[in-house]
Amino acid sequence: MGKREQRRPYHRGNTRADAIAAGHALLSTGGIEAVTTVAVAARLEVSRSAVARVFPSITDLHAVLAADCVLFLGKALAEADDRHRLDPPEVRWAAIGRAYLHWSRAHPHEYALVFRRGESGTPRPLFEESGQEVPDAFGMGLPPWTGDPAENPAFTRWALLHGLSTLLTEGPLQDLDASSAERVIEATLAQLVAMLRTAYAA
Repeated sequence: MGKREQRRPYHRGNTRADAIAAGHALLSTGGIEAVTTVAVAARLEVSRSAVARVFPSITDLHAVLAADCVLFLGKALAEADDRHRLDPPEVRWAAIGRAYLHWSRAHPHEYALVFRRGESGTPRPLFEESGQEVPDAFGMGLPPWTGDPAENPAFTRWALLHGLSTLLTEGPLQDLDASSAERVIEATLAQLVAMLRTAYAA
C-alpha cells in the first residue's frame, strides 16, 4: 500500500469562533495581509476547506475582524468617557482623545483595518456596525460619517487625532520609544484642550 497523506484531525471546536480568534491573532502580529485562509487553517490545524465552509471568502473573515476592531476601539473610548463623565468638557474630551491615541498605538494593525477601504473602494463606516458605543464615546469629539464634515467643528478635532495616530502607527513617528510617544501625545492633547477651552468660553 502506497504512503498516504496524513489527514488533519477533525476540528471539534466552534470552527467559526476559532477562525475569528485565529484571524485576530494573525492580524495583531502581521497585519491584514497575514490573515489568509491557509494561515488560519494552519493555526487551527485543520484543512483549508474546513475554514472555507464557514468563511467562503477571506474577505468575509476580514469584514468580521474589522467590525470587531471597531467595537474594541469603541469600548476603549466608552470606558474613558465613563471614567471622566463628571469632569469639565475639555478634560472629558482629552481623556477620550488619549484613549484613542493609546489604543491606536497599542493596536496599529487593528487601527489600520478600522479605516481600511472596503472592496468597493469606499471608507469603512466606522459607526455603522458598532451600535451606539462609538458615537456615545465621541459625542464631544468625533462626528458621525454622515453630513458635510465642514459643517461639523468636531471633525477638525478628530482629524487631528487621526492624523497623529497615523503618524504614530505607520508614519515617521512609529519608531518612537514609549516615553517620546507619550510626550508627543500629551503635547498634542494639551493644545487641543486649549482650543476647546477657547471654544467653550466663546
